[in-house]
Amino acid sequence: MLGRILEHKRGEVAGLDEAGLRGAAEGAARPRAFLDQPTPLPSLSERERGIYVSSGLVGTVQQWPRLIAEVKRASPSRGVLAPDMDEVEIARLYADNGAAAISVLTDEKFFLGKLRTLRAIRDAGITLPLLRKDFILTRTQVYETRAAGADAMLLIAAALPDDGELAELHALALDLGLTPLVEVHTAAEVERVLVLPGLRLVGINNRDLGTFNVTLETTERLRPLIPPEVAVVAESGIFTRADMARALSAIQATFSYGDFGTVDVVVEAVVENPKVKQAVLAETEQALGERAVLASNTSTIPIDTLAGVLKRPERFCGMHFFNPVHRMPLVEVIRGKASSDETVATVVAYALKLGKTPIVVRDCPGFLVNRVLSPYMLAFQLLVREGAPIEALDQAMERWGWPMGPATLSDVVGLDTAFHAGQVMAQAFPDRIPGDSAKTPTGLLFAAGYFGQKNGKGYYRYEKDKRGREQKLFDPTVLQVLKPGLKGGSEQIAPEAIVERMMLPMVIEASRCLEAGIVDTATELDMSMVMGLGFPPFRGGLLRFADALKPEGLMKLCDTYGALGPLYAPTQQMKDNAKAGKGFYPPM
Repeated sequence: MLGRILEHKRGEVAGLDEAGLRGAAEGAARPRAFLDQPTPLPSLSERERGIYVSSGLVGTVQQWPRLIAEVKRASPSRGVLAPDMDEVEIARLYADNGAAAISVLTDEKFFLGKLRTLRAIRDAGITLPLLRKDFILTRTQVYETRAAGADAMLLIAAALPDDGELAELHALALDLGLTPLVEVHTAAEVERVLVLPGLRLVGINNRDLGTFNVTLETTERLRPLIPPEVAVVAESGIFTRADMARALSAIQATFSYGDFGTVDVVVEAVVENPKVKQAVLAETEQALGERAVLASNTSTIPIDTLAGVLKRPERFCGMHFFNPVHRMPLVEVIRGKASSDETVATVVAYALKLGKTPIVVRDCPGFLVNRVLSPYMLAFQLLVREGAPIEALDQAMERWGWPMGPATLSDVVGLDTAFHAGQVMAQAFPDRIPGDSAKTPTGLLFAAGYFGQKNGKGYYRYEKDKRGREQKLFDPTVLQVLKPGLKGGSEQIAPEAIVERMMLPMVIEASRCLEAGIVDTATELDMSMVMGLGFPPFRGGLLRFADALKPEGLMKLCDTYGALGPLYAPTQQMKDNAKAGKGFYPPM
C-alpha cells in the first residue's frame, strides 16, 4: 500500500511548474506559529490511541473510510469525524472545542482528502494554525503546501528513507516559514529525525513506542538508543558501571529550547547540510544567554559560512569530533574570522574536560584533517574507477598500517556523509577535485541507496553472524552498481603502487595546509593525523613518512604519477624543499 501511495504522490506533481508554485508560495501570507511547545498527549484508552492520528490537541479534518467504519462519529478529541459533515464545519467544531491547530489530510486518491480544503478553512475565517498532512515527497509539494495557506506540513520518515532528501525538504519548509513535523514509526526513525532543526512535534505511530507524541516520557524510552560503546567502555574497566550510571543520569533530554538559557556551551551536530545547520544554529542562538558559546561539529562546511546567519559570530567556532568518538582522542577547534579568543579558549577547555586532545586550526573547507583526507579518498575512487579490486585496495592499506582500508572507512563514515563532504570539497578546490561527484563510485552507491554500515550495504555488505556479531562481506552485486562509472576491467595493481597512489596526494595536501597556515607546524599536523584519522603511529606521522622518502623521492613520485592529474602535482614548498635538500622537519 505504501509503495502505491509513494508512486502516486511522486507522479502527481511531475507536470506542475515549480517556478510558478514557488512564486505563489513566497507571495502567500506569512505562516502562523505552529505549537511552539509539544502538547501533552490526552489520557486515552488503547483503542482510542489507535485512531488518534494527530499530535497533542490537533484536530484532524479528514475523510478516512477505514477509520470511520470503526468510529461512526467520534468526539473532536479523537481526531476523526463522520463524512457527512462539511470540512469547514468540522474545522469550526474543532476550533470551538479547544483544538490548538487543525490538520488537513490532502491525499485525494487514497484517502479522499483535498488540498483546497486548506484554503477553504482559511477563507472561512478560522484562525487556528493549519497543518497539511500528506505524503510530501518533492520540493514542488512543499511550495504547493505554502501556497495553499498551510502553516505547517507533515513529513513521513518511512516515505523518505534518504536522510539527505528528508533534510532537504525539512530545510526548504523552514526557509519558507513553514513548521515541519515528522511522523516516525520505529525507534531507528526517531534517531534519524532528532537531528533536524526546528522540530517542535514528532508524530509517532507505533505501539512499540507506546505514544504518538514525543515528550520527555518518550526520551526515557529512547535511552536504549545510547550507543553500545558506552557499555563497552564500562566493561573494559576504564570506569565502572556505577560511573556509567552516573554519566547516563547526567543526560537531560529535551525537546524545548527553554532549557538552553543557562548552559555555557552548546555543540550542534545535525546533518552535514549547510542550510539545515544554519537554520538550527540561528534558532539555537536565540535561546542562549549572551555569554554562552555556540559550536558546530561540522566536518567540512566552513565556519564562516555557518556564522553568516548568527547575531553573535564572535561567540561561535567549530568543534569537530572524529569517529568513532569514544576511540579517537582528537578534537579540531576551528577558529572563524569572527571567533573571539575567549570563545576558542572556552571550547579548548571543554574538549580537555572531556578528555580529548584539542588542536586549534584556521577555517577552510574540510579544516585540517578532512581536507588532508579528501585527496586520499579521491585517489581510492580513481583506483576503483580504473578497475582495481576494492578488497585489494583495503588489504594494501591495512597491511601498510591503517586500522581500516578506504572502502571500509567510507562505509563506517557513511556513504551519504562521504558524498556530501565530497561535494563541499569539490566546490572549494575545483582545480584538483572533480565536481562530478555523482559519477564517482561513492556517488553511484549513494544514489542507489547504499549508505554503508548504517543500512547494512555499502562497498561491503554487513550482517550479523550466529552470535549476533556484525560481519563484513564483499557483495559482487556492488560491481553492477559501480559499472556505469568504471573505466577499465578488473585491473591488478601492486600493493606498493596502491600505497604510493593513495599516500602521495595526502602528503601534497598536507603541504598545502602548511603553506596556507591552516596549521602552524608539521608536528601539529602529524599529531592530528594520528589522533584524528588513526594514521599508523609507528610511521611517526604523515610528514615524518614523507621525510623518510626524502624530498627528491617525493618529487620523483610526483613525476611518476603526474599524468593522472593535478591531484599529484607538487606544491611550491615541496619544490623548494627539494632544491634545498630539506624536509618538512628540521634535521635531528
